[in-house]
Amino acid sequence: MLHEGLLKRVKEFGEKSAANAGYSDELKKKLKDGVKDIQNKAVGVNVYVEQLGLASKRVKELSVEAIDVGKAAKALAIDRNGEAALKKVLNGPASGFESGLEQIGKNLEPKQKGKDMLAKLKSAGVL
Repeated sequence: MLHEGLLKRVKEFGEKSAANAGYSDELKKKLKDGVKDIQNKAVGVNVYVEQLGLASKRVKELSVEAIDVGKAAKALAIDRNGEAALKKVLNGPASGFESGLEQIGKNLEPKQKGKDMLAKLKSAGVL
């Protein structure tokens, strides 16, 4: 992991600089203080690194299930002829659901609004 590698390099730098005979005692003290400062700040950063690692793992495990078009058609009382159009709408982007359902709703008897159809799908557990 990048964070662990950085901490290891900082520690190695601190050890090498402390052992360097070419550095003055004052410079060694400043370098040692700087290394300690970085290590102390890294303790606080470790919490965020762990959280990011967990979040990354969870995101990789996420999956999106396919929408059950048959269940959606039943919830909206759409016959087999309208299922193809419904499938096209529901397999598209979610931002287009309401407008797509609006077009389908114009052909139904009684006519239905896209917003109402979307609410029915949500209450039926389809979306």
